[in-house]
Amino acid sequence: MKVTPKANNTGILVNLQAPDKIWPLSVECQGQDQKQGDFWLQSGASAAGFSGDGKKSVHVPMPGPPNEKPVGEWNVYEVVVQGDSVEAIVNGKSMNKISGGNVTSGFIGIQSEGAEIEVRKVRLVPN
Repeated sequence: MKVTPKANNTGILVNLQAPDKIWPLSVECQGQDQKQGDFWLQSGASAAGFSGDGKKSVHVPMPGPPNEKPVGEWNVYEVVVQGDSVEAIVNGKSMNKISGGNVTSGFIGIQSEGAEIEVRKVRLVPN
């Protein structure tokens, strides 16, 4: 039986800090359909020009249109973390970049909200 893929809401959390909780201190690189390239600064994370009160997430929208393939086709989503900066690259195109972050190291998390996701390959490359 062939399963038809559906649009979903996922993300990659970088510079993730303990304790383990829903929306820990981290930078979420949004994986939601047509939003790959947005960032969410979670639980007090901040970047130059973007800060919050530590209670609500701060949305950093991508400055241009999305660069995703149609639902059901594989996307290549690269997240480049260097020091206090994070860049999201979708299918070879830089979609968004933040710098001046207040969290500069930590764990990496793969997040999914309310639906299954498929990940074909994960590659970690030290810089």
